[in-house]
Amino acid sequence: MKEAELRLREKLNQDFALYDESHWVLVLERDGNVYAAYWQSLNRLENIGKSGFDIQITDGVCYILKFEIEESYRRKGHGTKLLRTIEDFCFTEFSVRRFQTTPSGIAKTTGFYEHRGYVSISEFEVAKDV
Repeated sequence: MKEAELRLREKLNQDFALYDESHWVLVLERDGNVYAAYWQSLNRLENIGKSGFDIQITDGVCYILKFEIEESYRRKGHGTKLLRTIEDFCFTEFSVRRFQTTPSGIAKTTGFYEHRGYVSISEFEVAKDV
């Protein structure tokens, strides 16, 4: 998984303008699942309101568990670029065929995903097949 972690760092560096090499990136495998995360700090309390994500890949599905863009950087394309980075990385590295998440319930958040090709699959979830 170290190679995958390096490739994720490269992808973030190439595609996501807010990335800095000092930021925390992790890719690991446990019990047949792959977990990946990117945050500005290893300390979770320092990441509140910052940009980053937590994902889990299981059976060809990438579950976006947490996805956030720092408020001052919203509506400037950074969210789209980070989401696209996640999608490209997971598709290339792990042959993911579906992305799924539970938006925070704010209509604005659901709209963000819908504008990027995700569709509602239940009252609380959106997904995108590739």
